[in-house]
Amino acid sequence: MLGYYKSERQETLGSAKPVALRDFNSYSVILGVFDNAGYNKTVALAQVFWMKEANAQPARFFAACERELSIAQDFSGFGSEMVGLRKQLRSSGVELFDTFPPCGSWFRRRFGIDNEQALELFHQTVSLKSVGNLTDFVRSHMLQPFDVAPRISALVGHYEDLNRAHEAVLMAKCQIEILAPLVADCERHWELAQTADNLRAGRDALRPWFATLKLDLLEKRLNSLNEELIRHRVAIERLEEQRRAQQGQERELRRNIAENGGDRIESITEEILKKQDELERRQQKASRYEDLVRSLGQHPAATEEEFLRQGSETANWRETNECPSGIITVWKT
Repeated sequence: MLGYYKSERQETLGSAKPVALRDFNSYSVILGVFDNAGYNKTVALAQVFWMKEANAQPARFFAACERELSIAQDFSGFGSEMVGLRKQLRSSGVELFDTFPPCGSWFRRRFGIDNEQALELFHQTVSLKSVGNLTDFVRSHMLQPFDVAPRISALVGHYEDLNRAHEAVLMAKCQIEILAPLVADCERHWELAQTADNLRAGRDALRPWFATLKLDLLEKRLNSLNEELIRHRVAIERLEEQRRAQQGQERELRRNIAENGGDRIESITEEILKKQDELERRQQKASRYEDLVRSLGQHPAATEEEFLRQGSETANWRETNECPSGIITVWKT
């Protein structure tokens, strides 16, 4: 740091004294700039030395920056105190470290040096003069410390786990071989139970199916009975009309006999009026019947059988198409 370049003999003391190029107020800078053209990256590392006391070891700090630095531009012109140099470097974006470990971690990250031992090996190789024992040198500086006991314990434990797993697999295979017939019997039992359930469900489904057939037959029978009932009602009405007519004739004959012909003209007039009322009533019914039949798209019946057949068909249409009940009622009347 002080630049000792020769020794001078002191005649008074009779000893040699080293001669320095610089005094204790000087400082020294070691700067290294590293550039990677492939990644377009530049890293600068520097160490600054100065003397705090005359006979003491020089003080130092470390500087690092991800750009190019120059001693003339970045490490000069700060005054006489090292505090000024620190402020100047920090203001320009340079990181400062008072000790080497944090500085070493900083540039190892930039240079891609994962292991601190590699840097130690580099230092030992640079300062290497002689190797007493090559094995010890390689073991101490080129190999990382390695604790074998935990790895052996883990390996033994892993082997025991594998052994237990193998025994468990063998036991499982044996159990599978033993249980395979039981599983087959269970599957056969399940198939038979499923078949029985299907047959039972089919048997239970026969009841509603037969009930549906019976319902259809009963509906047909009811329709037939209704048609027969209508025919009988029409016949009853016709017989009732005949009975009323015959009763009127009976009363008329009795009156004629009783009066011996005196009230004959008057009774004939009453009979004519009655017959006219009956004719008008029947004509109205006939007209109503023709209108209803033509609204259904049919022709009026010419015979009694055709009239009854139309009434039966109309009843069926009413049940199927939900026709108003008044049509059938008027027709019957």
